Amino acid sequence: MLVSQSMVAGKYEVVWNGKDDHGQSVCGGIYLYELQAGDFTQTRKMVLLK
Repeated sequence: MLVSQSMVAGKYEVVWNGKDDHGQSVCGGIYLYELQAGDFTQTRKMVLLK
């Protein structure tokens, strides 16, 4: 999990280093991420190119 804390309204940027929860590099490919804010949830795709 990249960010798991309450934040005030605003614009934020999170940079993922391409590693999993165990610190191992992941393969290039398509990954899903989920944004949650109150009752709102959105799942999107991202592409990791190596």
